[in-house]
Amino acid sequence: MNENKSVFIKEYQLSSYHVNVHGNLTMPMLLNFIIEVAGEHASRNGFGFEAVMELQKTWVLSRMKVRMEKYPVYLDTIRVKTWVRTVEKYFSERNFEFSDAQGNVLGGAITSWAAIDLRTRRPTLVTDIPYGIELYPDRMALADGVEKLGEVSAAEYSEPVAVKFFDLDLNKHVTTVRYVEWVLDQYPFEFLSAHKMRTLEVQFMRETFIGERVVVGSEPIGLLRSHVILSENRDKEMTRLRFEWSGI
Repeated sequence: MNENKSVFIKEYQLSSYHVNVHGNLTMPMLLNFIIEVAGEHASRNGFGFEAVMELQKTWVLSRMKVRMEKYPVYLDTIRVKTWVRTVEKYFSERNFEFSDAQGNVLGGAITSWAAIDLRTRRPTLVTDIPYGIELYPDRMALADGVEKLGEVSAAEYSEPVAVKFFDLDLNKHVTTVRYVEWVLDQYPFEFLSAHKMRTLEVQFMRETFIGERVVVGSEPIGLLRSHVILSENRDKEMTRLRFEWSGI
C-alpha cells in the first residue's frame, strides 16, 4: 500500500471507542491516529523517538492544523497518509491526507515538529537529525497552510484542572490530545451534540508537567472560537487553540 519509504499509509477500521454518540470519528481520536502514524513512519526510517533519544533529543509537536470535510463513521475504514514536506533549522513540517477505503479525500492536516535537548529542554537543530527520506516541499495537505494564532481575550475561565499520570506521554509532559480534551470538556453537551469540528488549530507555547494545574480560557461561544490554556494563576501560557465548527 505504501508508495515508498518516504510516504507512509496506515488504515484504521473504526471501532466503538473511536466514535461519538452519532457514530462519527472524534477529533481527539483522529489526533491519536496522526501522532501514531507520524511516530511509526519516523521509526521505520531511523528518526523516530528511539533514534533521536540516542542523540539526547526528543520530538515535540509545535503547531498543527487539521481540517475535515467529512468524518468517517463506525465500522468505516480511514486511510491516513503522511509525508515530510520540509526540514528547516528548528522545525520539520509533516503533512497528512485522510481518505476512505475508496480513496475519496476526507480531510488533511499539517503538523510542525521541533526537537528539544533532553538535558536542557531547550530547542535544538532538527537539521542535525538524519532523515534519509525524500522531502516533498510542493505537496501541501492544506492549501492555506498553518498560521500563527493570536492572543486570546478570554471571556470565561474553567475551574483549575490538575495534571494526572495518564495525561502524560513518552516525553513526560501533557499529550496533545489531552489539551484538546480539556477544552472540549468546557463545551455544553447540547452544542457538541449539534455540531462537528471542521477545523482544529493548536499552537504550543510551553510544556506542562505533572504537579501543575491549568485553567482553560474561552472566547464567547460561536462557530469560530479561540481558547487558551494557562497555568492556574494565569501567569504562564501553555497552549493556544482555535476551533471552527459547523452544524451536523
